[in-house]
Amino acid sequence: MEQQNVGAGAMKAVEWMWTNLKVLYHALVKAVTGAAQSGGGALAAAVEYLSPLPAFWNEAYDRNDVERSPLWFPAVGLILGLIAGFFTWLFGLFIPSLALGGLATLFILKSTGGQGPAGLASLAGTVLKSPLREKIVQPPGGQSALSGGAFVAFAAIVAKAVMLGSLGPWQCARAVVLILVAGRAAMVIGLMLGNCTADDDAIERRLWGAGRSQDALISALVIWGLTALLLMWSSGLFAFVLGGAYAALFAVYCNRTLGGLDGSRLFALGEAAELVTALVLVIGRCG
Repeated sequence: MEQQNVGAGAMKAVEWMWTNLKVLYHALVKAVTGAAQSGGGALAAAVEYLSPLPAFWNEAYDRNDVERSPLWFPAVGLILGLIAGFFTWLFGLFIPSLALGGLATLFILKSTGGQGPAGLASLAGTVLKSPLREKIVQPPGGQSALSGGAFVAFAAIVAKAVMLGSLGPWQCARAVVLILVAGRAAMVIGLMLGNCTADDDAIERRLWGAGRSQDALISALVIWGLTALLLMWSSGLFAFVLGGAYAALFAVYCNRTLGGLDGSRLFALGEAAELVTALVLVIGRCG
């Protein structure tokens, strides 16, 4: 009797796993199909929004392409990461680790146009504008609280350079790839959970509709998770879980304290996810 109960329980567990695997498979197929149907226009819109690089294939895109572009955010992060990671590995063959960390950080900044640190500076400046914080931070001359935000952004850049500099060339190159994927995928989580406070004519207002779609979220989580698993194994998966959780908490924090997210806060969220990813990878030494 006991063996029969164990066998029945095992069968139920297998059926449950198979049912959920089918659901996940259909959701993944739908997400991939939606991304493929969005075409080169949506990819071009994502590239030009997330980086200072123009879409090299000169694809024209319209409002609908912009609205579908969040489907491609993690893919753009992967493309930028592979390019920056290759040059990081190449230069790592000739320069010391600490210098390589600074160079890798420079590659990340150039790949993204520095929008992450700029958004972090703007967010920190907004937070520091509370009356109590102004009395603590501002000198008698009354400088803008943005100076405090700029310091926070500079500290984040230095911290990222130091963390990457503690890794070897190959580890640093893999970390750069995952960091760029994590930042762009985390922005999709921000679009999913954050309230939009951007102006009606801002491009972010058009991103929010697609960003809240299940397809965009599945695309982000799958690409982020697979990249983490393939490049970093256990450390990468841990960075994926913590980075995703931190992005969700970041969006909730902005909703409750600032009313939601705009474009600069969305990039700040991506920058925060990059820092969390770098920290976890350094602690785990990339598996």
